[in-house]
Amino acid sequence: MSSPGRSPTEILQASRHHEAFLAHTIATRDPAAARVMLAHERRYIDVVLPGLRGKRMLDLACGSGVHSLVWAEQGVEVVGIDFDHDLLVLARRRFEESGRKGAHWACGDATRLPLRAESVDVCYVNSLLEHVPDWRACLGEAARILRPGGLIVVYTTNVNCPLQDEVRHLPLYSWLPGPVKTRAMAWIMANRRELVNYTDFPAVNWFSYPQLRRELAARGVSAYDRLDLMARAGRGGPLRTAIRLATRFPALKWPYRIYSRSIALYGVKEGRVRAPR
Repeated sequence: MSSPGRSPTEILQASRHHEAFLAHTIATRDPAAARVMLAHERRYIDVVLPGLRGKRMLDLACGSGVHSLVWAEQGVEVVGIDFDHDLLVLARRRFEESGRKGAHWACGDATRLPLRAESVDVCYVNSLLEHVPDWRACLGEAARILRPGGLIVVYTTNVNCPLQDEVRHLPLYSWLPGPVKTRAMAWIMANRRELVNYTDFPAVNWFSYPQLRRELAARGVSAYDRLDLMARAGRGGPLRTAIRLATRFPALKWPYRIYSRSIALYGVKEGRVRAPR
């Protein structure tokens, strides 16, 4: 795992596995799969932010730019930020090869974004919070740069689900006690880096839906899960009735919260950001 006192850039510069990580990223990031994912996600996103064309979107921790490209194909103006310069090179190359223009790229820190307050309509935070020790600062920055009425989309780890994708071949890893997780990850990072796709920054944070809702609310963002949005957008019938009951009585959501392999939340900035407690 990352060494105390070393910046992410210093860790990458000293890494013996970064080339393998980049190769794995190139081999596994598929625009076709990202298009399918966004088409699926539009069923939820469009409920709270209809019409993406012309919107300005920050892809926070954009990586190799596969999701940036797919959002750009929807007519969105994309800003991609990542702290890994090599990934940004891949992202720029991906856009150049697609013939698409208009994206803006920056090498930056997710806890200190180089963007003005209230300057984007969408902040896309995909698979970031679980990897960043100061994840609260990331949420604060995402809320800061979001315009009132804007949308933050967050995907991250779900501590309540026994299945997870952060450590290969260890499906119950998320349920291990904290000290056991720490020892297991230290061994993996020293001996079996392929289990975490050769990254130098494995998942260290695990979240619950109520926890992230509270954190977003403290920053002036009202968060909705997929059941909430299905209840608002769905048609009649027994399924919608069951979903609407679950949204009225949150205890009924627990089967969904255990079933969801990762957390997906859609937050709307409702006005001025309040300082978190």
